[in-house]
Amino acid sequence: MKRKIFSMFIALVLVLTLSLVTAVPVGAATTLTVDTSVPASGTNFHTIQAAIDAAFDGDTIIVAAGTYSGFTANVANLTILGAQADVDAAGSVDRGAPGDGDESVITKQVTIQAVNITLNGFKCVDSSSHGIYIEPGSMNAQILFNIISGPDWQGISNQGNSGVKITYNYVTGVTVQQPIESTSHSGTGIEITHNVISGCTGAKGINYWGGPGALINNNEINGTTHEAIYTQYQATISGNQIADIGGYGILLVGSAAGSTVSGNTISNTTNEGIQSDVQVTITDNDISDAYQGIQLSSAASGSMIDGNNIHDNQYWGLSIQPSVTTATVTNNQFTNNPYCGVVVWGDGEGSGININFNNITGNGIYGVESKRSDSSVDATNNWWGDKRGPSRALGNAKGHDKVKGDKVSPYVKFAHWLRAPV
Repeated sequence: MKRKIFSMFIALVLVLTLSLVTAVPVGAATTLTVDTSVPASGTNFHTIQAAIDAAFDGDTIIVAAGTYSGFTANVANLTILGAQADVDAAGSVDRGAPGDGDESVITKQVTIQAVNITLNGFKCVDSSSHGIYIEPGSMNAQILFNIISGPDWQGISNQGNSGVKITYNYVTGVTVQQPIESTSHSGTGIEITHNVISGCTGAKGINYWGGPGALINNNEINGTTHEAIYTQYQATISGNQIADIGGYGILLVGSAAGSTVSGNTISNTTNEGIQSDVQVTITDNDISDAYQGIQLSSAASGSMIDGNNIHDNQYWGLSIQPSVTTATVTNNQFTNNPYCGVVVWGDGEGSGININFNNITGNGIYGVESKRSDSSVDATNNWWGDKRGPSRALGNAKGHDKVKGDKVSPYVKFAHWLRAPV
């Protein structure tokens, strides 16, 4: 009997022990703080690096306003929150102009050296290297709502990692390298969105040569010395505001074939608003005061130019270079471009160039000009600004000498035309 009671007691102890283990899991995520205004303790630290060194996988570190040295985030799944976490860095009501309000300021490079790191709400200033550097092997980094000001190298640099999101950051004062870059010809699922790049005069705005499939959307870029957005790989480039650029607005080269460029507003670029050396779909952009609105060259055959407003540029609205044998140009507005609305260069076959259902009005020398002598560039079914059609380069037929539509050059097929705007 005593042996039976003893066995039941042991069983009860085991059940209670197992229930306690289940109720209090070992290694549960905790929240640490960094705040120099209160004494250091087991959960509060006076440097960010000390908090990281004490942290475990999945912990959160909350950093109070103040000034701190740079650090290396080398513990996986850390969330590191500054005093301005989730507050838009560029002119929001909560944060004000960049630098206003209580900031968690970092004075040296921040290095991401583990997977699934979130860095949110900091101001990184005057680094002698990069502002934020995401080392190889640090997938899924989230760089959110930060100000990066005056680094000697890149503002934010992703070294070929997949799943990285760089969003709602304000980058300024980069004068040597790129404000934002993703490199190494690798990395998929990369998002560079809703950032502001301003006052960066040294190089490109966004320099992308990671893997295919990037989203480069809804950024505001102004004042860069070279192109605002450069990509060597297929990407979706949409909704960006680009102005006052010393090079191209958007440049697509290399392995960027299949990219979509849509809904961007581009103005005042020293070179083309959009330059593509690869097959691309360009839709619903507004381009003005560029050297040329859009240029297709090299391997850009098969491109689609659809629904764009290309106006008031310095020379041509759309330039199609000799190497481009096929292109579809439809539903666009070509207005007030001093030389031509559309020019097709070269001496070869032009039958693959189709320019239809566009409004082509108010352009300088020609609405459409072709240098291809086989007379096969198809510019039928366009509105030329006059219901009687375009003016002819060699003079209008009898009875049409008062036609005021944009002029077409020789080697262009233009009949039939539209009698009203599209």
